[in-house]
Amino acid sequence: MTLKSTKEVLELGTTVVKETYLTAMAVSVRLPPRGQALVTTNVIGDVGDKATVLVEGSLGLPPTLSVARTLCTVHKGQVIAEVCNASTGEYWIRKGTVVAATSVIPESAFTPIEPPAKRPTLAKSVPGDLKEGVAAETVKKMSEERPDRPAEIVEAPKPEIPPDKGMEADFSDSVMSDEQKRAFKVRN
Repeated sequence: MTLKSTKEVLELGTTVVKETYLTAMAVSVRLPPRGQALVTTNVIGDVGDKATVLVEGSLGLPPTLSVARTLCTVHKGQVIAEVCNASTGEYWIRKGTVVAATSVIPESAFTPIEPPAKRPTLAKSVPGDLKEGVAAETVKKMSEERPDRPAEIVEAPKPEIPPDKGMEADFSDSVMSDEQKRAFKVRN
């Protein structure tokens, strides 16, 4: 398969997630109205330690309760989940309640198929292909160092009035009362 924007060739076939487990609350938690919390959950099933999993909300949750989709690492059979209460009332989630499904992500998902040196370079943009070709080129140019602008250090100008000296304000046209004007006058 060839990507239109970069002309990069990708092999067909995707890594299929084969192992999915339920996760249940490790402790009871109270969520305030429109609140959220990071909670510890127990993975139900045999998942290896340090396995990377995708944590997603379970289908049986009430409509106002949701779980943020997160990548997480299993530690002693537990993962962290972020639960959110979208309702205007408080919500209790009891220990043992199934709140999420975790899918084991294979390590191959985090390693490139071929080294970056062997990947094809970006193809030149075709006229009329403004969005795809120009955007990548523009980002590349903006992140590079600009040789036409020399680096120079500019000192800020010194103030005309030394900071230890006071300054008088003219309140002659002010609508303030005499008492207010006196409060703003500098006393030496």
